[in-house]
Formats: sequence, C-alpha cells, structure tokens
Amino acid sequence: MKYTKQAREAIKKAEAFSLEFGHGYIGTEHLLLALLYIKESYAADVLQKVEITAEKMRQLFEKMDMGDLDTALSAEIEWTPKAQMAFERAESLAVKMEIEKVGTQHLLLAILADQESIAVRFISILGVSPQEFQQRIMQDLGLQNSRTDRREYRENRDMENHEEEMLGREQGAILQQWQTAMNLIRSLEENRKFKE
Repeated sequence: MKYTKQAREAIKKAEAFSLEFGHGYIGTEHLLLALLYIKESYAADVLQKVEITAEKMRQLFEKMDMGDLDTALSAEIEWTPKAQMAFERAESLAVKMEIEKVGTQHLLLAILADQESIAVRFISILGVSPQEFQQRIMQDLGLQNSRTDRREYRENRDMENHEEEMLGREQGAILQQWQTAMNLIRSLEENRKFKE
C-alpha cells in the first residue's frame, strides 16, 4: 500500500534517528520521534496539543544510554517486529477509512494500539494516558472502538506475545539491544513513580 509523502518522510527520519542514537534496531519509539518532526502533519499537531514535543522525546532517548553495545550489527539496521506490526495496523486503518494512502494519523494510531511498546511507554512517562489519547484520536478520525476493533487489538496483542521469541530466533543481536532498551524504560518508569 502507498504512503503519503509525510508518512514516508517520517519513516526515513526514524531510520536516521536510530543511527543517530546508536541503536541497533528501528522501533516504534524512533517512529514516534520522527512524527514530531513532520511539519503540518496530523500526528505532529495532536502530539503537540498534549505537550509531547520533540525536545522532551529526545531527552528520554538520551536517558536511554545503551552503553558500549556494538551497534554496527549489520550493513542494514532492521525494523523490530513491533514496528512492522504497526505498519500493518496503519495500512489496515487506511483501508478501513477508505483512504488510498497511509498517513501520519494512521501511523500514530497504529503505534498507540500496542500498549507495551517503548513508544507508548514514553508517552506514559511524559504524563499522557495512552488509552485516553488513543480514544481521542479515534473519535477525531471518526473511528469507534467497537467490539470488532477491540477483538482486532486483542489478536494483535496475542501475536505480539511471540515477538521476543521471533526476535531471539531471527535477530539475536537486535533482541539484545531491544531488551536493554526495555530495561532502561522500566527504570525510567520506576523513577517517575518514585517522584510522584
């Protein structure tokens, strides 16, 4: 399925951010950061309305110090299964909305569908309820969280439960970095709870 110019730009920026931060994978968090840099896009506008800014996101990335892990894993850094699934969700949403191309709104909503992703955890750390934010966007786009929608999201989450196993089987080096990132995220979450 085709993507809008803004969506394609976000994908390219996400890949660039992964390299900039020295990560050996491209995840939903890189895509979320990239969406904030797409001027005059739906995703950037709604993120800024809830005070999620590129500066705040970059601060979280900087706190995710990956240490001395070897980031030169291969000539081509790959997208994580969670990110790949987000693309699949975004395409499904575009089809459901009868829109020919996937836009930034579809990418953002697809990211929010995975409540266990690093991107969504970043949103939570920044003080925004991912569930409420997701519902607000769905209402804004004229989507209703029907039983069918909820069943689709449950099925997606069931599939996601097998992602680490798939990563370990096919992309062991990426798994190492992704697990390190998740551990750092948990630490950030605990620090936030302690301060509250």
